[in-house]
Formats: sequence, structure tokens, C-alpha cells
Amino acid sequence: MRTWNDVAFYRSDKKVKYEHIDSLFTKTDDWDLETHWQDTLEVIRSIQAGKGLPSMLLCKLNSHNRCNKLYRTFRKLGRVTRTLFLLRLYF
Repeated sequence: MRTWNDVAFYRSDKKVKYEHIDSLFTKTDDWDLETHWQDTLEVIRSIQAGKGLPSMLLCKLNSHNRCNKLYRTFRKLGRVTRTLFLLRLYF
């Protein structure tokens, strides 16, 4: 990350406004992660148990990613995690 221009902060809803940092949030994403929560936990458990490699998971999720609902769930989870991490790091 070179500058703040490289970072996309996601807000959970367009109606939510933040007093001092509202201008940072450039994009909105639906953070409803409950849709495929069981599948997500199953994938995480299999990686922790050593039954699947993370690299293999990434290859499978990247193929036809727009159609894959589990991929979209992990993408949303990643956006939430990155936004929270950056807010804690810089503010």
C-alpha cells in the first residue's frame, strides 16, 4: 500500500455516516455473511485439520469466481477484515 488512494474502505450501508472519517469510505458492500456461513466454517475447519491446502482452495475459488457463492462470501469477509484492520492501524 503506497498511498491512501490505493485503499478502498467499505461501509456496510450507504445510510451509515461517520462523523470524522466518513470521507474515507469510498465503497459500499453488503456485509451479510450469514448466507454461506456453514460452508465458510467447513472450509476453515478443513484447512485447520490439514485436509486441504489453502493454495488448493484459492485455485478452486478463483475458477468461475463470479458464479461461486462461497468465493463471494470469502471476498466480503476479506473486505470487512481489511477495513477493520486498516481503521485500527491508522486511527
